[in-house]
Amino acid sequence: MVSFLTVLCVALDKLVNFEKYILIDLPDVINLAKRFLKHFPKTYKKVTFLTTKDIKNILLTDIDFFIADASLAECNIDVQKNYFDRLIKNSKKGWVNYNTTHKSYTNFLMFYGYL
Repeated sequence: MVSFLTVLCVALDKLVNFEKYILIDLPDVINLAKRFLKHFPKTYKKVTFLTTKDIKNILLTDIDFFIADASLAECNIDVQKNYFDRLIKNSKKGWVNYNTTHKSYTNFLMFYGYL
């Protein structure tokens, strides 16, 4: 199954028409996203594909909209902090779907200063 965010890129390109999209995910998911998005060449040429390992070496600035659909909940707190420092805090707007257990959600809230 193609990730929700890959399908969302196609929909957003029809509705908002951002200049570019950056998809960050596990290597297998990125490969699947590429296969899917090749069916939408206008959107595909706007997408930069990064693996989760790439995020350690980049700092993205001036991000219009950041979306994390359950992915942060699957990461340890150090990875979450890295995403926050390199992506979330540089975003003008964003949406995070954080499906989790009570304990890890409490850690998430503590990290971001809500507890």
